[in-house]
Amino acid sequence: GGYLAWVETLRGVDNLWASAPPHHRPPLQITSFSRQDAELASVRITAAGGLLFVRRPRVGTNPESRVDGPLSTATYHVPSVRAATAASSPPPAPTIVANATMLSVSPNGTSVLYAQTNPSGRGESLFEQALDSGFAPHRLFTVQQGTLGQLQWRPDGALLAFTNARAAYAFVGLFAPSASRVQWVSPSVDTDVAPTWSADGAT
Repeated sequence: GGYLAWVETLRGVDNLWASAPPHHRPPLQITSFSRQDAELASVRITAAGGLLFVRRPRVGTNPESRVDGPLSTATYHVPSVRAATAASSPPPAPTIVANATMLSVSPNGTSVLYAQTNPSGRGESLFEQALDSGFAPHRLFTVQQGTLGQLQWRPDGALLAFTNARAAYAFVGLFAPSASRVQWVSPSVDTDVAPTWSADGAT
């Protein structure tokens, strides 16, 4: 197999580690964060062996939108998608790809998808950004209400399933990159979540 990556929490501080085949020893520390008020999530490994993750405020935000760690530190961290590598030792510092709370890697592993709040403050847009160049992000589609999440590619990469949570209810949508079109799956006032494709992508 390829690289193995994981998040280790030591004394309340999250850091990313990785190990390489064949024996996965010794592990390599990828990040060197020291504060307890942010957490790492959504770790992904790209086709080229790169690492992606989200750094966001630790769960347990107080009413002032500040986050308290076990040592009572309190600092608000803007959620960000970051890229890193385990190809060198010591590894370079991770770079910020975008300010976002979630990510998904494209089926061919060459780009990352992430959602950002619209300039109006309502709804979100889904963006795609290449990982191997300085190309500007490309907006795929926009929803005018709620948040986007739970991105799931069909095995052949032809359709992207996602959720659009709107307060008391949620939709499941399908986005076709080839047609730049969104189709809603049985939209109603119910809460539809957790879209999952069959192995052959037929359903």
